[in-house]
Amino acid sequence: MLTLLDIQRMSSEDGPGLRTTAFLKGCTLACAWCHNPESIASKGEVLWHVSRCMGCASCVAICPEQGIRQEAKGLTIERTRCRACFSCVAACPTGAVEAKGKPIEVEELARELLKDRAYFGEDGGITISGGEALHQPESIELRPGEKPDHFGILQIFFKYQGGIYVFIYFNKFDCYFVVFKGIAYILPAQG
Repeated sequence: MLTLLDIQRMSSEDGPGLRTTAFLKGCTLACAWCHNPESIASKGEVLWHVSRCMGCASCVAICPEQGIRQEAKGLTIERTRCRACFSCVAACPTGAVEAKGKPIEVEELARELLKDRAYFGEDGGITISGGEALHQPESIELRPGEKPDHFGILQIFFKYQGGIYVFIYFNKFDCYFVVFKGIAYILPAQG
């Protein structure tokens, strides 16, 4: 089971061609310049959008852990109390409280990403990003009881990719993978 932050469709910035990018949760670096700081925590979490909030406090009332407080400046979410049940998200009438971090099986994620296959053309494809794209592979089972190393996520995408490009961006080795027609290449990070 992976924790999915978001899926961005029709991306032209995460590899060549048109791509569908899956952003996974969890990163050990927590860089100050991170483009996706909501991806740093491994578990699901709640975000609050002040521009959508009407101040009804329905999220405060429903939180079983009393992890949300309404103050003069707006909502305060106590991350140490939140257990990501997302009841506050369901209670919010305006979408001001948003869930980030949906549990998803790797096979389900692969099927979802491949729905856009018709748009990939010759050079487009799938990008797995994060957070740290390979931060969660120990939760993947290839066969009952068998846990893969960091390359396990690649093995599963080999099964589903069917001749499209799959890029996996990660920071653990200061490089990235390009899966090209079922063959993985490790390339040095550009920069």
